[in-house]
Amino acid sequence: MVWLWAATIVAYFVIKIYLKYIPGSKYLNQTVAGIAEISAHVFVGATVTKLTPKWMFTLGYVITSLGGAALIFQE
Repeated sequence: MVWLWAATIVAYFVIKIYLKYIPGSKYLNQTVAGIAEISAHVFVGATVTKLTPKWMFTLGYVITSLGGAALIFQE
């Protein structure tokens, strides 16, 4: 579980650093990332009491994988 937590933190900060290299306005990218982070905090706050940490990590990695796949196929 500690390794998953460490990997999640590293991936989070790598994505934050990489945001300025994504095509488009860096201000728009930061705004969209901020809105996504706020909505994620609301979603996690609502579901963390219903799911165990194992399921939360699984759900988070599935969502992250879909987002990573979308970045691979962008122009």
